[in-house]
Amino acid sequence: MPETRSPLPTNPREGSSLTGTDATAASADQPLPSLSPGAFAISLAVVLTMFLALNPFWEPMDVAEADQNIGWSYAPIPLLVGFFLVWEKKWRWAALFVETMRLTFVKFAITWLAANLYWGAAGLPEPLAKPTGLSAHAPANTTSVFAERGAPAPSAVDGQRTGELQGVVIDDNGQPVAGALVYVSHGLEGLSFAPPAEPMAIACGGTGFTPDLAVVHAFQPVVLRGGDMLHSAQVVSASGRVLFTYALVPGVDKRLMFGRALGLVSLDCTVHEGEAGASLAVLEHPFATSTDLQGRFTLGDVPAADLVLSCWSVGQGSGHEVVTCVAGETTAVALSTTGEAR
Repeated sequence: MPETRSPLPTNPREGSSLTGTDATAASADQPLPSLSPGAFAISLAVVLTMFLALNPFWEPMDVAEADQNIGWSYAPIPLLVGFFLVWEKKWRWAALFVETMRLTFVKFAITWLAANLYWGAAGLPEPLAKPTGLSAHAPANTTSVFAERGAPAPSAVDGQRTGELQGVVIDDNGQPVAGALVYVSHGLEGLSFAPPAEPMAIACGGTGFTPDLAVVHAFQPVVLRGGDMLHSAQVVSASGRVLFTYALVPGVDKRLMFGRALGLVSLDCTVHEGEAGASLAVLEHPFATSTDLQGRFTLGDVPAADLVLSCWSVGQGSGHEVVTCVAGETTAVALSTTGEAR
């Protein structure tokens, strides 16, 4: 009886499986998997959000900090790509590399284009604190000096439209707080005031910074002086953001100025952690003072307006009060610290 044989399959996928070199060749012929449009869009949105949150290109910045924050916005890209490749069951090392490069390029192109379009229209932002070559004996305040510093020309304030703020700062127990800083924190944004010509000198010695509490006007020259050893000056905002760090070399003054108001910031030495730091109130106006032994304060020639008056004391915390400064009158204000030290 003749032997019956099954016909060979006409489709190479039917009746057999590829092994060895045939399987490798077949795998090589398959297209490299890529992220789905949705996964790519989510990953791009995450890194763009990080970039804008860490490094807003429309705000004044410090170059070193900007570089660091830009780097952090790229760091999660391979993690996001790897996660979505596994989630979509498309994992391959080659796909991880290619998709990481693709997402990196798209993110760079978007941020580079957006930043340069904005800077082209609005101009480059001023650094938070920029080195300056101003001498310790700056000339008298004149419009030309303001222009050299980049400071806006002072506003014309009618002396008949000013008042006085007078009051006391107390703690949670109702006791007066001596040596507390009192300053106008909001309400004068539409006005410009002449920065002092005399530099603010801040020294860092073996015990810490002196003075430990100072008011610095935006565009006022600041001189940082080190002691007999290497120190550093790191300024951190109230939100915890590192604004800049400068090395303080013995015998060499570091001259700089702040390009805008920052409110209350801390100044510390990162080389010697045990040294006492300092607190700076970086303002765009001269309306700041310290309380006396009875916790009292007076601010004169304040433009009449609705203002926010703030106070801060080492170890006591801060307080805020909305006040209306009335032209030609003395307005009484009571400020209380919260007991939460910054």
